[in-house]
Amino acid sequence: MKSLSHAFIASGLVLIASALPMAPASAQFACQLPFSPQVPDGRTADENAMRIGREAMQAFVKRADEFLACIDQEEKEATAAFTALEKKTLEQQAVYKVKKDELERRYNAGIDAQKAAADRFNEQLRIYRARNGITPNKAS
Repeated sequence: MKSLSHAFIASGLVLIASALPMAPASAQFACQLPFSPQVPDGRTADENAMRIGREAMQAFVKRADEFLACIDQEEKEATAAFTALEKKTLEQQAVYKVKKDELERRYNAGIDAQKAAADRFNEQLRIYRARNGITPNKAS
């Protein structure tokens, strides 16, 4: 996945804050990162619990991917709005930078959340497989 900072650098934009009007507090974060699911304990979970955990993790990854796509869309809209301004004031540039920085922070947090959740699940899956004598190529 691309980092927002790379997208901004590649576009050659000077990264100074935004020309976008400030949204009301309730609308500031249209993109919501989902909470990661509870990971089954590989030391005690049965096959069904691990299957349910895998399905929950797959659903989480899908929702987190939707979050990342939403952040990408917000970034495109913010860039388009800023670019469309005929004369960019220092205040508009400052707002744009704050918006860009916040979107990048949230995007990176989404990637970090996906990785951390997958790492937690995979660790418990290794424990479950070791406990049950299952080699990775035999498991479903």
